[in-house]
Amino acid sequence: VTVSSGASSESDSLSGSVSVGSGASSSGSAGSVSLSAGTGSGTGAGVSVRAGDVVGANAGGELSLSSGSGAEGGEVLIRSGSGSVGAGGAVTIEGGEGSGSSAGGSVDVTSGSSAVSSSGAIRVSTASGVSSGSVDISTGVSDVVAGDVTIRAGKTSSDSNGAGVSLLGGDSLGQGGDVTVQAGSSLGGNNGGNVAIRAGLSEGGLSGGKASLESSEGEAVVDVQGGKV
Repeated sequence: VTVSSGASSESDSLSGSVSVGSGASSSGSAGSVSLSAGTGSGTGAGVSVRAGDVVGANAGGELSLSSGSGAEGGEVLIRSGSGSVGAGGAVTIEGGEGSGSSAGGSVDVTSGSSAVSSSGAIRVSTASGVSSGSVDISTGVSDVVAGDVTIRAGKTSSDSNGAGVSLLGGDSLGQGGDVTVQAGSSLGGNNGGNVAIRAGLSEGGLSGGKASLESSEGEAVVDVQGGKV
């Protein structure tokens, strides 16, 4: 079944639109809209939703996926298929490729804002299992300059304390997980990278923060403040 809008032969005119929607309800729930491919015994059929391409210097069409508003906003769920005898399907979110000297498209993940409460959280985690999966955050390989990875807590404009950053190894009934901070190696005979642990400055005339290495009992093994150990 093919559903398409009418074409336009004029250079400055729009082709027709296609709208698919359910009916409204004044007292109950509105109907759903379902888009799915049929079941088969061979390779599963795909469902493709694609915004329009543009010939020339203008930007391609935008693809927008959003949930409905209400007393509480609706959820958006993107989930791959389960495997009955093999691995589950992957979910890939990828920015577009840049042409020539132009940069590739960015991928931004931002939580929702709130005028009177906290903004929403962003959680990246793997599912529980016999062996849980890993979380890998890395930038791509480069022939010139590779990208940085920055993990930074938010600022505050009031007198409250700034947000913290915690790197924690996992707890276990056996040995606890390690935390390793390691600079990069030089593969070309140059110096390896440095590791710097630096406390924050104070712009109000007070002492800067303290850098400490503590034992598991909380006792300071190395304590540095104001350049003194």
